[in-house]
Amino acid sequence: MFLMMKNTSMLFFALLSPVTLVGNYISSKSQKKRLMKQKQQEYDDEVRKIDEEVEVKRKNELEVVRNRYRTPDELILWSKHIEDDNFMTMITAEA
Repeated sequence: MFLMMKNTSMLFFALLSPVTLVGNYISSKSQKKRLMKQKQQEYDDEVRKIDEEVEVKRKNELEVVRNRYRTPDELILWSKHIEDDNFMTMITAEA
């Protein structure tokens, strides 16, 4: 184009085009890196939030189960021994 029009600005643009191409590539790469870092941070925050919710629900469920069903250590076991005065006594009740 420079040879046909004898315009030096055409030569300037021809030399500047590869520089612009490299600059756009570097800019695009850094923008993608920044965007990926932001997306990763959002994902990590969301995972952390869900983990906290799961932990709260797990603790609540554990509390419900512990209140509903007693452990063997909490149970008072009832038994009669031969030495007891009422060993052979049967207790009846009406409901």
